[in-house]
Amino acid sequence: MNKHMPFEEQFHTWLRHAMSDGAMPPEVKAYAFNLLEPAAAHGVKFAVELVGTAGFDEDDPDWACDEAWSPRQRQLDIPEAFSGPGWEACLARMDALLRTCLASPKLGPLLQRGDAVALGFVDGELSVLWQRPRTESD
Repeated sequence: MNKHMPFEEQFHTWLRHAMSDGAMPPEVKAYAFNLLEPAAAHGVKFAVELVGTAGFDEDDPDWACDEAWSPRQRQLDIPEAFSGPGWEACLARMDALLRTCLASPKLGPLLQRGDAVALGFVDGELSVLWQRPRTESD
């Protein structure tokens, strides 16, 4: 991946590759973007990883622990120039970036194949950014 392109472009490229990385297993019901603090690399304080989960239950805070899939390149470093130095700024910037992806005609349909898309730090709460609307039969 070209480290000289803006992080937003790196993220879009990574996500497109991740979501088209072979056949998505049918047991994947939702996607969780986990933020974490990786081993210190120069200019990087945070990273994001993507996992597909076998279920989604908005009433169960541990729904994302039931991993059913992860892409070949599970994790992407977030340059500090994008994330900022603190976790609050990183979370807010990644939230905005993912909402842009969800609204994108290319990435949105890929992410909306499941029942939900969430973002949060590995040891913290997840925020559901998108959820499939319930139908009368649900």
